[in-house]
Amino acid sequence: VRAADAAGNLASLDRTVFLDTIPPTLSITTPTPDVLTNQPVLAVSGTAADLATPLQVFVNDQPAALQGTHFSHALTLEEGSNPITVSARDAAGNTASQARTAVLDTTPPGIVIGAPVENALVPHTAVTVTGTVSDLHLPAVATVNAYPATLTPEGRFSLEIPFPLAETTITVSVTDR
Repeated sequence: VRAADAAGNLASLDRTVFLDTIPPTLSITTPTPDVLTNQPVLAVSGTAADLATPLQVFVNDQPAALQGTHFSHALTLEEGSNPITVSARDAAGNTASQARTAVLDTTPPGIVIGAPVENALVPHTAVTVTGTVSDLHLPAVATVNAYPATLTPEGRFSLEIPFPLAETTITVSVTDR
């Protein structure tokens, strides 16, 4: 750019401009796709890089901490399905984004023991325990008095366990995935 005033004084100024049409590189390390968690705060992290600086990274439109090429953000989840969008924007306005989904499940599985009934009298030293597990996120891991019980896709189980004492408490424990 050159300018001259009425007295004939000249001034000039040069600017160098670079064309940048390449979006930043972006990779999410955590969480894994379709993660299921019972923790209400989820660490979102990964890497983002670009030839042009500054580079900005956002997790669900919130700024993420960026150190070198590594970013991190603590995301508060709501019960159920939570979409996660990570985006990176370079100085030229080019963007890259990736998405994940996280499911927050803080509800323990439901358990119903079908047999034996409460205070049942059994004539053998083994008893078959049957029941049903209900949870939005089957399969779950079930145990009956610490013996592993296999669940059907519908959440049913049936397991014969030793009954060595005159009185035994049957404990069914379930952990969802």
